[in-house]
Amino acid sequence: MKKRKILSIMLVFLMMISFLPTNIYANDETKNIGQLSVTTYEQLKNGLGDAADVSLDADGHINIKLNKNLKGQLKLDIQGAYYVFDANGKTLDGDCETSTLGYVPESLCLEHGSNSTMVLKGNGIYKRGTYYAIFCGSGCKYIILSARLEGSIGSNGGEDVRTQLQDGYECYLATKNGKNLFDAENTKENKIEVRSLDFSEDVYVFEQHNHVYNQEVESSKYLKQAATCVTPGIYYKSCTCGAKSNSEFYTGHLGHDYTVKVKKEAYLKSKAKDCTEHDVYWYVCSRCGKTSTTLSYADLDSKVDHVSSDWIIDKEATLESDGSKHKECTVCKEVLETEKIAKLENKATVTPTVKKEEIKTETKTATQAVKTGDNTNIIEVVCLLVFSLVVLTFVRKYC
Repeated sequence: MKKRKILSIMLVFLMMISFLPTNIYANDETKNIGQLSVTTYEQLKNGLGDAADVSLDADGHINIKLNKNLKGQLKLDIQGAYYVFDANGKTLDGDCETSTLGYVPESLCLEHGSNSTMVLKGNGIYKRGTYYAIFCGSGCKYIILSARLEGSIGSNGGEDVRTQLQDGYECYLATKNGKNLFDAENTKENKIEVRSLDFSEDVYVFEQHNHVYNQEVESSKYLKQAATCVTPGIYYKSCTCGAKSNSEFYTGHLGHDYTVKVKKEAYLKSKAKDCTEHDVYWYVCSRCGKTSTTLSYADLDSKVDHVSSDWIIDKEATLESDGSKHKECTVCKEVLETEKIAKLENKATVTPTVKKEEIKTETKTATQAVKTGDNTNIIEVVCLLVFSLVVLTFVRKYC
């Protein structure tokens, strides 16, 4: 009995293992392509078989639409080809057990020198092999409309890999720690850094979602018409992913900002009549230049000449202190000039002291001098008198 139970358990276990590979991709069949390398359109069509619909359109583009998941590497080396790869929600798993290269290649490869372009759409999942999720050879280009890349993007060095999302898709990059490095400004076209030596586990996601335009964001990105002093602003509503709708929402008008001072005749309210007043101007709106009709300001720099008075004595000068005086405007009484008055000088007479010897000398000299007050010499007077008498006698005698 024990042996039968053990055998039964082993049988169930083996059956579970046998079903495991088919359950990795639920509800989808998987085609193992190994390492499928193609250089012509026919090889591509035959190699994928019933796993994809392969066709050429009028523009010569090779259209590939998957019907099954692919396991292995699809290596494309068709010169100058333009591929439109619709993953149709399927998975391309580069982790191929049949690799003969000594390593597991990436799920999708544009071969070096093929000068081809690949457009990825259809929300496919591209899983890394040993190194990359997808590879961009030299001279090639990827344009990602929608995809999920579980692994980094390989290149020969600086090849052109970029997002060019269609309406309804959003783009972000989640690294190992889940940090989002994309924002709404980079969802229409953004070049992705590709790596030649770094095999990190970065996950690039470009997924489709249904827009809900319920965001009212006042940003230049959504601006239809800017608000003015008297008219409201108009913006387009947006989705949380950043997509813009055609529906609108309104913001209030700004109102006038009467804060600008312009000292020109056009804005003059009243002119100063005398020195008690200043020129008065209307304020001007800083945004539209409109002149206010209620708000004004006085120009404190405007000046009208004062009418000056004569000197007015504030304090008389004394022997002990200075005095003061000022001039003022006869109209507004503003003090225009001040000046100090020097204190008074002491002018009292002092009688000089005279010595007794000086008094005696002056008295003696006064006694000897002629009292007439005439300082003429007396001898000269006498001589003139005698001479006159002689002349008179001579005249009387001989005449």
